[in-house]
Amino acid sequence: MNRVLQVNKFYPPWIGGVERVVQDLAEGLGPEFQVRVLACDRKRQLDERSAAGALVTRSVAPATLLSMPLSVQFVSDFYRLAKDADLVHLHHPFPLAELCALLEGGRGRKIVLSYHSDIVRQAWLKPLYAPLLSRFLDRCDRIIVSSRRLLEHSETLREVRDRCVVVPFGPRASELRRDVEPFELPADGYILFVGRLVPYKGVEYLLEAMRSIEAPLVIVGDGPLRSDLEVRAGRLGLRCRVHFLGRLPASRLSYVFSRCRLFVLPSVAANEAFGLVQLEAMAFGKPVVNTDLPTGVPEVGPHDVTGLTVPPRDPVALAEAIRAILGDAGRYERYARGAARRAEDLSMENFLKGIKALYQEVLAPTRR
Repeated sequence: MNRVLQVNKFYPPWIGGVERVVQDLAEGLGPEFQVRVLACDRKRQLDERSAAGALVTRSVAPATLLSMPLSVQFVSDFYRLAKDADLVHLHHPFPLAELCALLEGGRGRKIVLSYHSDIVRQAWLKPLYAPLLSRFLDRCDRIIVSSRRLLEHSETLREVRDRCVVVPFGPRASELRRDVEPFELPADGYILFVGRLVPYKGVEYLLEAMRSIEAPLVIVGDGPLRSDLEVRAGRLGLRCRVHFLGRLPASRLSYVFSRCRLFVLPSVAANEAFGLVQLEAMAFGKPVVNTDLPTGVPEVGPHDVTGLTVPPRDPVALAEAIRAILGDAGRYERYARGAARRAEDLSMENFLKGIKALYQEVLAPTRR
């Protein structure tokens, strides 16, 4: 059995799209592959077993710098665990892990990279980081991207496209629909947003759009902008129609998805590389309004198929799209059916199948 080491900055219960993908891989690639995870955390934990049986090592990281954990322990853990792996699968962006992979060498060991997004927030660091990343990409046997749109728009991947493979993420649809915990909701027939409350999510534009919409809005998630967004909602006269629920356990989140009328992903920057959460809404047959970013977001939710795509940072367009869907029963049902079909096409089963096929190709003995 081939041994795979998954390497990422963090791992659940840390909340984030990349962390969720790493967990899906750690828990879904067996029994064909023996998977181990190396990540960082505030406390060191060796050989922890997740609820689904995944083996996780957490290196202590006492601080972070520009969203990257700083950990001396991670370096020694990486060298130790990589030596026992047949394949190391890293998740970008994580400069510390990429540097370790270059310095560790690992002659004969295969390296796969999931390229989740371009560097956006710390773009000013590109002149310093670009040489390291370029050398690391040259070292990779395969580079996984989640959408063709991201591959086409990424300048970083331009020189290595011959080694890039598109493998879209998939939602845990059956698990989402099975594990549903009803609880008292603050409203009925609501519009839904789920995600971290950070600048690139564009929630402030959704709040502006809600000024001309009568339906309530439910916001699930937490983050540094929560208090500012709550104040903004009050200033816009939306205090009685916008409900902040904070973080929810998976079973309650499923219930929130199941009861919403429409899902909105108003992201404004390429940090939003895929928008897996919109697929989770689609798994419940919910139409989606998303934004026309140069990433996989509008590819996951195609315009006029699963809902509507609007320009980013445009609250007027957001409001018009929401009203167009909610105000036309026939259109709503057509988008709901399209959303459910899209969630079936981009399924967790197909995602794992694509990753397994790629691993097998990379690990196959070279024929002479």
